[in-house]
Amino acid sequence: MSQHPYIQFRLQSASNPQGSGPVHLLLTAHYELTPSAMQSPEQRWFFASSGALSGASVKRLEEAWGGAEDEAVRRDLTTLGQEPPSDTFEALAQPKQPLSVQLKQLSNQLYRDVGEPETTMELELDIGALSKPSDLAQSVDDLDSAPVEESKESDEPPTHLVICLAHDSRHSPPPVQDLRPIDSVTLFLEDDSPLVWPWVSWAREVGAQLVISEEGAVEALRELFELSARVMTRQLVTIRPTMEGKLHSVVSMNAPSTGRHPLSTSGLRVPLCPTGQRLAWLLSVEPKHQGDGARELLYFEVEGERHIVCDYPQELTDLESYHPAVCFAQQLAQRGRILEQIISSYLNSDLRRVVHGLDQWLKLSVSLEAPEVGEWVHGLKIKFLHLGRFEPQDFKRVIRHALHVPYRLSADGVWTPSPLT
Repeated sequence: MSQHPYIQFRLQSASNPQGSGPVHLLLTAHYELTPSAMQSPEQRWFFASSGALSGASVKRLEEAWGGAEDEAVRRDLTTLGQEPPSDTFEALAQPKQPLSVQLKQLSNQLYRDVGEPETTMELELDIGALSKPSDLAQSVDDLDSAPVEESKESDEPPTHLVICLAHDSRHSPPPVQDLRPIDSVTLFLEDDSPLVWPWVSWAREVGAQLVISEEGAVEALRELFELSARVMTRQLVTIRPTMEGKLHSVVSMNAPSTGRHPLSTSGLRVPLCPTGQRLAWLLSVEPKHQGDGARELLYFEVEGERHIVCDYPQELTDLESYHPAVCFAQQLAQRGRILEQIISSYLNSDLRRVVHGLDQWLKLSVSLEAPEVGEWVHGLKIKFLHLGRFEPQDFKRVIRHALHVPYRLSADGVWTPSPLT
């Protein structure tokens, strides 16, 4: 497995230079299996908890940790919440410090270890190397990236953080900038209650993994521990519009859930990705004016270098047909927006928008999800109209569907179904 992801860009279609309207671009990344996979010989793992974890959750963490043993990698375990910190998972069952205190102390320690950067750009450039895309001055249908020289590695071992949100946790996410020196972030959820919803958009912004404490959690965590040993740092891709383009949205397709990514200047962090899958983001950008030739709409900054994406490749004599992978991504993005609308509207007591969202979800579920899901959504709408509210278990199931990605993008660029178990 290469320590750097392969980045690809796909345009939905080439737009007519004389026309207007948004152009959709699918940005994907995956990790390639290679015989010369590099490993970090030492890692630091910190586990923080928002409250006392159940015995079942502690056991799953222990099983995943023990099952991911690798003789070539030494993982140092630190569980926060105690004073001094512990090196056993049992300490997560009885934390004595609030989550905010644990994370702030960790942030202060990490910044002291790596040194506070003078500027944000210096910090970004220290966060790992990325394969450079090839010449993007002309948009292409499927463009592989080219390798670059690795950046100078820090003397500090890779640092990983797992935030465990206990049942009925009411803690808020920490400031994103506090976690800049951390190489990967994972959210371990004890339940899927509405209280975890504020963490979902935060997880997209920091490139966090999301694991729910259930039967599949042990396997998911074990795979995460193993992947982290072969990826030295998280990658950073900064996306900005040019003078000719207006960036409307960046939608995360599966990292960790489908939904809008904040349009910040800090860039996209590429999370750890399971073997054989691609991470994907759907970008919507609109040309600001009509012209006679290709318009430069976006530029991507990687390791301080800039790469341009145009909306009309010079070598094409006719307009491209719509790319099926990008068209399907638009449907999945619409599903994510609808579920976010349902949940946020219900939390804000906007019942009319909830009903409207259920109508839209029902229509999309016919083509995107199993028949039983559509039947359940139909029954849920009828029950909601009758009661004027969601029953607690029904609302939890809505959140579970929002956190679930019904289709995954394979390493070959094909959307494959991933049913909700």
